[in-house]
Formats: sequence, structure tokens, C-alpha cells
Amino acid sequence: MAKAAGYDVIAAAQSGFMSITGEPDRPPMKTGVAVCDIITGLHATIGILASLYARDVAGSPDGGQLGQKVETSLFESALSLSFNVGSSFLNSGEDAQRWGTSHPSIVPYQAFEAQDGYMIIGTTNNRQFEKLCAALELEDLVSDSRFGTNAKRVENRIELIEILSERVRRRPVAEWVEKLSKSGLPCSRVNSIREAFAEPQTEARQMIQEIGCNHSNSGKIHLTGIPIKLSQSPLVIRSAPPALGEHSKEILTELGYTDDQVKQLAKDSVI
Repeated sequence: MAKAAGYDVIAAAQSGFMSITGEPDRPPMKTGVAVCDIITGLHATIGILASLYARDVAGSPDGGQLGQKVETSLFESALSLSFNVGSSFLNSGEDAQRWGTSHPSIVPYQAFEAQDGYMIIGTTNNRQFEKLCAALELEDLVSDSRFGTNAKRVENRIELIEILSERVRRRPVAEWVEKLSKSGLPCSRVNSIREAFAEPQTEARQMIQEIGCNHSNSGKIHLTGIPIKLSQSPLVIRSAPPALGEHSKEILTELGYTDDQVKQLAKDSVI
């Protein structure tokens, strides 16, 4: 498929990634951002770094430096996103399905609607389930034979989720998050993007960066920070996203084009 057009949503569909994204009783969904595009870029970066490392460590048989071609693709990257789901299919032959925010083999582990929004609650073992029942004031569920083990909770998923959902809807998200967090239970509000950037953790980890930008009306622009932190050589955003053609002359000059040739290219609408 070397000559086929590359689009994130096509790769997501062809690789099966879209088939496991969305609610069980609804059509397949694309993700909120172009994940297949992004992961392909990351794979390319990893490949380049691995190639550079191999060059510097191994070299070539004649004592020179070994260069190599680095390849990845949207389809391969999207297929790799199946991770445990793909491995499960390859070893069991059982096809995957959509689970929405819930988990195929852990219950409860999903989004719940509270009084003023949505939140995620996860319980991965019996002890956490007991704490959840105590926090929700549903202690009787612990001794209920339908929910005594995770296997039984998976088997009786619908009944349990209905009981928990009815109780969670009674209070605001903030109250539940505070109460469950005090019990050591994994939980979170389902934030909007606005709320996510207002999180204290966002500021603590310097995930909002302000830099100068000549083509911005304010002379500056705010960007999402770099999620990789290096202790000895911190990564920084060196420049604002370029305007269309902003560096064309600079690049062409480095390649040996004269000023007259660059002007002609611009005149001919090549650049």
C-alpha cells in the first residue's frame, strides 16, 4: 500500500483500532485527536534515535559510520495500538469488542454520571471494592454473593453498575472525588480541556509554555509543554510554529539557491 493516501482515520479503521473504540451498543468511533498520526511520528522518532545509537555504537564493518533507512507507517503504528487486545486475539482467537469506558475483565472500572458531571472510578481488587462500597454507603454489596469476587462482578456487571450508578448520581463529582480519594481509591473527574489545563498538576509540571510569536496579534503564543523531563539537559520549545513559507528563503539559501532564484520560485508560485 505504498502509494495509498495516508489518513489517520483510515488507518484507525483498517487496523481494527476503531472497532474497539466507542460504546458497545453504538457505532465505532474515532478518537478525539489523531492518535494514529501522533504515534506514527513517535515511532519515527524512536527509530531515528535507535539508528543514531546503532551508528555510534556499532559503526560499519569497514570502520566507518553505518547509516540505515528508518521506516514506519500509519497502518503499522495503528495496528500496534491494539497492545494487549491484539495479543489476546493472537493467542486465543477471540475477537475484541468495544467497551466504552468500562473494562472487559475488571468491574467496576468505568465512568459514572454524578450530579453535575462524569467521573471515573476504578477498583482492581476485592479490598478496593470493599472501600468503594463503604464510601458509597452500600456495605451490603460486599456480602452479596453476586459481587463477592471480581469474576462474579464481571458476570453480574449490569446489575452492579445499575446499583452503583444510582448512588453516584446523588452527589456532585467533587464530593465523591474527595471522599473516594481519602479512601485511597483511584478516581477522577472527567475533565474538560479547560479544566485539565487548570489542574494544579498542569502548572506543577510546566505543561503550559508561553513563547514569543511574531505572527500573533499579542506577540506571544501559549503551547502545550513538553511531557518529557530530562534532569541534565531540559527540553525546551525553541520557536513558535512557523507561518506558511516563513523559512523558505532561509532553507533554500542553505541549499545553494541564489536570491534571484528564490525570487523566481516565489514569482512562479513554487514557494
